[in-house]
Amino acid sequence: MEVEAENVAGAEVQLPETNEGTAANTRKRKATSEADESQGAPSESPSAEDAEGGAAAAQAAEGAKPSAEPGQQGATDQPLSKKAMKRLKKAEEMKVKRKFQRAQRKERQKKAKEEAKARGPRVLAEGEDPPMSKWKQKKKLTRERVTLPQRVVIDCSFDSQMTDREVVSLVNQLARCYSCNNGSTHCLQFHLTSFGGKTEERLKTVLSGFENWRNITVDPRGYMDVFKKEELVYLTAESPNVIQTLEDDKVYIIGGLVDHNRLKGITYKIAQEQGIATAQLPIGEYLQMASRKVLTVNHVFEILLKFKLNNDWEKTLLEVVPKRK
Repeated sequence: MEVEAENVAGAEVQLPETNEGTAANTRKRKATSEADESQGAPSESPSAEDAEGGAAAAQAAEGAKPSAEPGQQGATDQPLSKKAMKRLKKAEEMKVKRKFQRAQRKERQKKAKEEAKARGPRVLAEGEDPPMSKWKQKKKLTRERVTLPQRVVIDCSFDSQMTDREVVSLVNQLARCYSCNNGSTHCLQFHLTSFGGKTEERLKTVLSGFENWRNITVDPRGYMDVFKKEELVYLTAESPNVIQTLEDDKVYIIGGLVDHNRLKGITYKIAQEQGIATAQLPIGEYLQMASRKVLTVNHVFEILLKFKLNNDWEKTLLEVVPKRK
């Protein structure tokens, strides 16, 4: 049967190939492919999916790389010094020690409670009072304290004649006087006269509760304006008069100054100018002192308080006066 080919309206009609033509075309395509490969040209262009897959694979490979080795980040930091390492080691040791001590303390407390429970309530001896806390003891002392009729004055009129260091020392001595008097079952009538200036400022700075002190009278006036002249007796080491007892109707004055021999004899001179009586304690009769018989303000105050309680100069002086004097 004869096959005819015609071009109808520009349409191309392909005739079926014979076996020989098909083989020739196959050989031609193969030769063309080999030629392209020899020239380095890709036989196929990558698709969009292949491109995206390759990019994702590259990104995953990049993320899989380790960022840095563990020791590389601090490689530029300097190592700890021996001193810092020693301090760190000591801190660790103290931490362990505190933990151990805390455990020991708890164990002791537990053991003490068990022993107290096993003993049961302690039976007080006949006439024995039950133990009291420090707060109750202080409250009882305040309630039972007796104020003696004896008046003692510390003259603070030497404020401007002392250095700042001497004022600090005087303030410490005044605090000891107050503590001694306030802690006794029998206390003196304690007065501070001519009070002000650096002494007052220092007291209020160091002792915040100074305004609340009890059993003490603070007066900016001098003792001549507070008491009668005939009642006053100024205690001074230069006086020729040695007292043997303390009289309740007298007011004994202690010079409120720190004496480093710079103001030697000033209290005796002032007392003579004011025309008031003077006296010295009988220290020389009971003690052998290497230097002149001058004591600190708080020592003189304590001697007066103790003698008023026991009426024994020798016992009082031995208890109060330091051995080095």
